[in-house]
Amino acid sequence: MASRLKGNLSGFSLLGLREVIPDQTSIEQWKELLLNTGGTHLTLQDIKLPEGCTSGGYCFTDSSSPVTRNRFICWQISTDVLELVEHSLDLNLHGNCLRIRFQGLPILEGTSIHETKNNVVILVSTISSVHRLVLPHPTKHNDLTAFNSMGNNISVPSIFTEASLPWLRESLSHQVINSTATNFSLPSTSASYFSARSKEALFAVANISSISLIRMDQSASAVTTHNLQPSSNLSRLLSGYLPTVLRGSSSQENEDTTASICLLPTSDDVLVVAVSRGLKLRVWSAATQECRLESDLVEFFSDKSVKQLGSLHRIRWCPDGADYKLAVFSSFGKMRSFLLIDLQTGPTLKLHFQSSVTAQHSRLIDFSLTSNHLYALWSTARGEYLLEFSETTRLEWQKVALEPGVDSEIEYDETVVDPKQAYMQALFKPGVFSISTLSKALQAFDRSASTSRRRPGDIKEDIIMAIEMELKEQISDDDDLTEENYLQLSAKYWAQFYAYAVQYHLKRPIPVGLLIDDETGFHALLKRGMVSFLRPLDLVESLILQRGRLWDKQPFSSGISSLFGGQQSTSGLTALLEVLFLVSDNLSSEQVKRFDQSMFQLESADQIAREIADELLENESLNLLETVQMSLSSVDICMALSVLLQQLSVGMNGGDSKFGEVSFSNKSPFRLLFNGVLGLGALAESSRQMADLRLELCRDLLIVQQLLILTQKKLQLSSEDAETIRSEFLPRSVPLAHAYYALSWLCHFPAQTVSNSLIEQNIRTMALLGFKKSQESYATLPCKSLVELFLSLDGGQAVREMVLQEEDAAEWTSSWLDVFPHFMKAIGQLLWPIGNHMTFMEFLMERFQPLAIQGYVRLQQNWCEWNTCSRKFLMAVALVATGEGDKASRWMLEAAEGIIKEQLLHSIVSKGVNESGDAGSRADPMMRFHLICVQLLEQAGLCNAALRVALVALNSSKIGDPLLPTIWSIVAKLHLNLGHYQEAYEAIVNNPDSSQRPETLGRLVNILLERKQMDILLTFPYAGLESELEKIVERRARSSDVLSMTLYYSFLYAFHVRQGKMRKAAAVMHEQALRYGCEGESAKMVKCLLACLNALRLVSRQEAWLVKPVAASSRKDSSEPIKHTVDVIEYADIEKEYELSYACINLGQSITSLSPSDVVSLLTSRNRYESALRIARIFDVKDTSPVVEHLAANCVALSREQANEDDAWIWLSLNQSSGVGKASEQAWRLLERMLPKAEEGDKQTRCHRAAAKKILGLDCTLPYWLAASYKLRNPGELISIYHQAGLLEDATQVALELVDAILGKGKEYFGFDSNTLQINAPPVWMPYTVFDRLIMELEANSNDSTYKSLLNDMKDKLNAYFQTADRVSRSFVELSMS
Repeated sequence: MASRLKGNLSGFSLLGLREVIPDQTSIEQWKELLLNTGGTHLTLQDIKLPEGCTSGGYCFTDSSSPVTRNRFICWQISTDVLELVEHSLDLNLHGNCLRIRFQGLPILEGTSIHETKNNVVILVSTISSVHRLVLPHPTKHNDLTAFNSMGNNISVPSIFTEASLPWLRESLSHQVINSTATNFSLPSTSASYFSARSKEALFAVANISSISLIRMDQSASAVTTHNLQPSSNLSRLLSGYLPTVLRGSSSQENEDTTASICLLPTSDDVLVVAVSRGLKLRVWSAATQECRLESDLVEFFSDKSVKQLGSLHRIRWCPDGADYKLAVFSSFGKMRSFLLIDLQTGPTLKLHFQSSVTAQHSRLIDFSLTSNHLYALWSTARGEYLLEFSETTRLEWQKVALEPGVDSEIEYDETVVDPKQAYMQALFKPGVFSISTLSKALQAFDRSASTSRRRPGDIKEDIIMAIEMELKEQISDDDDLTEENYLQLSAKYWAQFYAYAVQYHLKRPIPVGLLIDDETGFHALLKRGMVSFLRPLDLVESLILQRGRLWDKQPFSSGISSLFGGQQSTSGLTALLEVLFLVSDNLSSEQVKRFDQSMFQLESADQIAREIADELLENESLNLLETVQMSLSSVDICMALSVLLQQLSVGMNGGDSKFGEVSFSNKSPFRLLFNGVLGLGALAESSRQMADLRLELCRDLLIVQQLLILTQKKLQLSSEDAETIRSEFLPRSVPLAHAYYALSWLCHFPAQTVSNSLIEQNIRTMALLGFKKSQESYATLPCKSLVELFLSLDGGQAVREMVLQEEDAAEWTSSWLDVFPHFMKAIGQLLWPIGNHMTFMEFLMERFQPLAIQGYVRLQQNWCEWNTCSRKFLMAVALVATGEGDKASRWMLEAAEGIIKEQLLHSIVSKGVNESGDAGSRADPMMRFHLICVQLLEQAGLCNAALRVALVALNSSKIGDPLLPTIWSIVAKLHLNLGHYQEAYEAIVNNPDSSQRPETLGRLVNILLERKQMDILLTFPYAGLESELEKIVERRARSSDVLSMTLYYSFLYAFHVRQGKMRKAAAVMHEQALRYGCEGESAKMVKCLLACLNALRLVSRQEAWLVKPVAASSRKDSSEPIKHTVDVIEYADIEKEYELSYACINLGQSITSLSPSDVVSLLTSRNRYESALRIARIFDVKDTSPVVEHLAANCVALSREQANEDDAWIWLSLNQSSGVGKASEQAWRLLERMLPKAEEGDKQTRCHRAAAKKILGLDCTLPYWLAASYKLRNPGELISIYHQAGLLEDATQVALELVDAILGKGKEYFGFDSNTLQINAPPVWMPYTVFDRLIMELEANSNDSTYKSLLNDMKDKLNAYFQTADRVSRSFVELSMS
């Protein structure tokens, strides 16, 4: 639009400006410095400085660099405190707030900021000192190359981070100028200038009588001071020789007292321009201190009789080529005006009066002059603030649309909204109340409360807690409090707190100055503690906000009529606007509120407008029809409506959304344009202003159209026009109203706070949908509104790409006046519901804003026909995030219709093709979309909803679709998650891709095993999947630990038994037993081995064997090749393992560290003699004598009553002994029973010998049965044992019995079948050595009659034996010789 107006008037001159206040509610971190220069002033003097001009600002001039573009410094002066704040619309600055206190020295006006290539210079004047503060230039302080590697959210240090107290106290940076003499008058105003070429700071400080010109060079010694005097010789003479107190206060001196001063640089000099209280303009040369020009400005007034003195005169200037334009504000009592003067600088100074304009308001706060405009900031008598501007060539004031203040009361529907909800929404509305304001309000509300009971940093919780505590104190004594009374009491306290917040808020945003930069086009309104911006209006905003402007009259018609299609349409539009303003003014607050609520409740906008139009017509006191008829009688109403609707639509629908064809790299200066917190806040707030205003216009336009239809005859409206309105304009207006309502709702909606965990969840969701943009941690971004968050992330990039494609982009000179309106236009297109741009919808999905999505889609579902399916899918994604799976699945199935025709869905499906490869490219798009939806729901854990969509996909699928196996696998998985095991098995079997079956089957098996539902798992037929099942369970069993493997082995055993495969069942149990053995679980190992043996008993003997793996470590030489990897084990081998394991159970020992001999020894020590002999027999343990020996010892102990009989019965019972008789008797019987078992053969005596030795060694007599048994086996050994034990008599007796047996007497007791001395009898061994030792022993003890008798008997028996033997031998010889 600006390009279309070029050549006539600049855009904002024609359309106007509007204030926009970005969010500045965050807590500011100030750096505070205190400076005491040593300068003094006379305390008896009353220091009165002129009002106003307490603030100012400076914009960096280089708009091509992101470092300095849209970067500016604001300052505010309060007595002796200078506050400096550096801002940037493109970057986020930290450490940007500096507060300097010049102790006891009030600061004069005339503070200025200048920049050189390397530095920023701040010049400050106080009543007794001047200061030059040098800081690094942003281009030196911030590395531009580092920005290229950063993301979009760039934060850089401010130049004020270099400020420190030593820097402030540096001797070269300040100069004391006052004196303690009594004739020194304090200065009242000043001006300053810094020459970048000579590095010289120049200060002009004015007091009552003169102006001191101070030059400060880079060195401290180069500070010079000169006094500038008026051209009057008498004044110069008196000022040079007489002190002030002697000169007196003449009227001439008061008239010459400087009211305002400025410094104007020329090519070779600096001009000091001052305006006196008598409105005389004087110009001095700083080089020669000569007054080069003096002019009485009163001459330019029509009334030249003005004789009053004014102290509020002000002067502003701006360059005009080599010359200057001056604007002088004169204030003589109630006469206030602006004089515009041209100052010609060379070679002779000349003044040319241009024009004057009368000021219409009482108090001027600040004003500014540019090459084309004059700006004035006023405060009215009613305490309101007004900002006006005018072109210098045509002094006609235009008001700047300032933002209204905060509402003192909150209106809400008490039947729908809780007071807490309504007030919290108002208190934390983005950009309104700062944290410090709310904290002060909280302290005022709850002064008695202790801050320790609150959680610091959470202001929302603090406010709620404070008010709820007040409520509890009030209702604690009232037991009959009703709900209605409680709500009233709650509303009372919330309203009280809100009143405190409003009170503290109003103290802050008071306008104190202007920052209008002619070079960059930047416009800002400086307020106490904050800054707002003045942006150009677009055409629609100007039509509404510039009330009373006659657009069809000169000088506006020449620039406007071409936009509206001619003079006739412009006249009609002007008349229509008058009617719209009339209707708007007559709408009650209740009607406005009802319209908004009805729109939110999705009622049709034309129906609401008709109801309001009926109400307006019923109110006869308004005389509405007469005024409407008078305004529209001579215009073409249809043409006017068409023009206005066209303006409401133009620029919003951007048409084609393929703006991504033009992009820029990280090095592009456009990348960071308006990317700072302030810039984004200004864009977001401007979008809100645009949406709210256009919504109000649509509302009024609908009401007017309904009025025209209802009063067609009274207004004498033709039937054709009425039908056109009814059939064409109303249907066009309704979607516009709903669209702008949705847009306004978006701009007011706060950004949803997102935790890091939810961000991670959303990242996974977006990766599934194919959105793989850089996911910055946006949970900590300082964005409070949804639109601001959108612009700080995806929207900002898209807006910049769109703006870069504008046809007239090369002609833009000001990033604020030229580019900012195009940014607003692009934002409107991206947010506009009636369009093809998908960026905002993608942002809502990618940045996890489910509440915003639900509200956004709901507001469009009844009227918007654009991107219907995309919005449904958007709603489905939001419902997935909130866990509403049933609703989400329904929205997804409805959204499937638009996968071909709508860009967002088509892009999602296309990205799915890239992810799935060749199979996805050949698949049906509908199947691809359904697969994405299923995966999205499944990832969120919404299995029921995912299954519903998957079944729909199967029912609508085509035969041979490559994604069909994937869907079947997902269906099986979902059934498993829901516990539908039979359905899951059927899905596995029905999967056409056999390669995918094992994975899903494994999932089914694992789930059922983990849930211990093996009965269900065993019921499936597993047709063709038996081997897969075995592999799955075996792999799971072998990878599980000893605690969890039982389940899997048990299932395999049951499965094989059910299949009749007993060898496999035995192998499973044997494998489990081995694992238990490795872990020392002997009891469980025994059970498994027993089950293994039982299974092998059910197969034939030939098949009763198993295969056992052989470990590589079993090889003797590791270099040998492995000849076989398995061993075959038979039933007997397994039985041995069982017996040994069972014995270990009885011992309570682990089998892994015990050999069979060890087990036998342990069993013997535990008195388990039967078990010990059994193990010894099975494992072929040769020596079992320790078992018998141990038992014999116990027998002797019991016989002698040396052992506890009760304990003896315990171990006797373990050895299968009956409980009849004495324990000792049962023990001897046990020994008698076990002794034959212990011997390896009938003639073996190892165990007998051990038992006999143990018994005899314990001085106990051998039992008869033991001796008898020994005689049958080896009587000679028995004789020897007796002999060794010292039982010579017993040994001799056995020897005599043996000789008798050989001779044929009692042969059966020694196991002889017949007489051994017969010819045909087998030979018999006679223990001659033993007999010899006995005889020798008896002979040695022959003194004893007993032994002597035994000796004689022994010799007689042997003689008889020898005789018989000799006889038999001879007979045998004779017989053999014969």
